[in-house]
Amino acid sequence: MTKKPDITSNVMKRIVGVEKKNLLRKLTVFLSIFASLFVAFVVVSVLFIQDVKDLGTWDVLTLFWEDREIIADFWVEALSTFWLEVPTYYLYILLAICIVSWIVFYTTRERRKSLRNRQEKLASYEKSGTLLKGRQTT
Repeated sequence: MTKKPDITSNVMKRIVGVEKKNLLRKLTVFLSIFASLFVAFVVVSVLFIQDVKDLGTWDVLTLFWEDREIIADFWVEALSTFWLEVPTYYLYILLAICIVSWIVFYTTRERRKSLRNRQEKLASYEKSGTLLKGRQTT
């Protein structure tokens, strides 16, 4: 009695290997995009806070901690002065980063769902494959 070669398992191993590589590559791309947007947001935020601190713009808002009557009378003027002194280009950049992040997150949701499903199927296949191998050897 000759044993037939198990071609199916070899082909499935190759397919699973290729799928793992593709899945890993796509997940790496998604994570690098989100990580770069996050890093850009943090860097611009730090630059904004540093610039505001250097300009002394926070001093305008100290009025709010002094007296409640001052807050009631001059809150509009204090906020408008703060807005005029704040470097707005940082705020526009932060707003743009948030919008781009939301667009990327929203437009890739279907792809991320399909990648999650692929990942679950690959994990279940590997789990069932190891269970079958364990059954064959015993």
